[in-house]
Amino acid sequence: RDERQQGLRRAVRDGRLDHDDLKNSLAIFRQLIRRWKSQAEHNGSTFSVVLLPKHPPQPFVVALLDAEDVEVVDLYACFGNSDPAHNDREWADSPYRFKNDPHWNEAGNRLAAICLYRVLEEKTGLSPLSEDRLQEALFQYYAAFEEAVPLKARGGGVKGSGALETSTAIREKYLALDMSDALKDLKKEIAEVVAQPGKRIIDSVFDIYSDRNQLFYVKEDCSPTDTQAPFFLHVTPVDETDLPKHRRRNGFENRDFVHACLKIDDRQGVVRARLPTYPICHIRTGQFVRDAEGRFLHLWEGEFSMNHGCRSQGTAGSN
Repeated sequence: RDERQQGLRRAVRDGRLDHDDLKNSLAIFRQLIRRWKSQAEHNGSTFSVVLLPKHPPQPFVVALLDAEDVEVVDLYACFGNSDPAHNDREWADSPYRFKNDPHWNEAGNRLAAICLYRVLEEKTGLSPLSEDRLQEALFQYYAAFEEAVPLKARGGGVKGSGALETSTAIREKYLALDMSDALKDLKKEIAEVVAQPGKRIIDSVFDIYSDRNQLFYVKEDCSPTDTQAPFFLHVTPVDETDLPKHRRRNGFENRDFVHACLKIDDRQGVVRARLPTYPICHIRTGQFVRDAEGRFLHLWEGEFSMNHGCRSQGTAGSN
């Protein structure tokens, strides 16, 4: 079975349509597509196929769907339009997946949500939602997930009822949110932090303010292009044992992230990042891109010692 599966994967990758197993699989796939499409149309719905953003779609798959008159939503193309660097990266190096798990992370889910919303917006005749309003709504939605760490990312896998309990708690937290009030509260919180002396800890392309285990990256005229490049955030704890074991060799925790700007007002935009709850010695942050050889290049960076009594580490590269 494993040998057949690997052979099938290679045939798909190479587009070898004469491969016996691939021919059989495509015949079954075509029948499934026809049945699903028929069921959807019988229920008065529209049937579409969404292609994932991990790899460019195989031409023979696109041709098969076109022959069956199926609408295709290509997330690979949409991710590339939103983030030009996406199509130059392998999925293993993508900022839209977990570092130790190939599934989408929060940034990947958010970008997929934008892509799919725009498709549904057009199909259903909704009045176009502005980019700022869409980002605000998604910001509030994903704020409900900030304290939730995927079980796989903790190294434990999915066991028992833990995953169900976590998803239920998240759902209840999100449904309890009032979008407009939550957004007003967030803007008020940021304005109060910015106004306080001593809260700005880094002055760079983004001014960075620290408050209660949060960092606020504030920029005048913050636009989508300002946040296309991933942010790196390296946190060095006072006590090295607070680090996950695989991070102790570097001496810092890597909390790199991708986040769109949330508009505070007509002039300023803000990006918010959570800090770990353990005592922090030092942070180093900025934004980076990769060159044609895959090397990390810092667009800007800044660092701050949050506890001057400890020895700072964690000044290695952005990965």
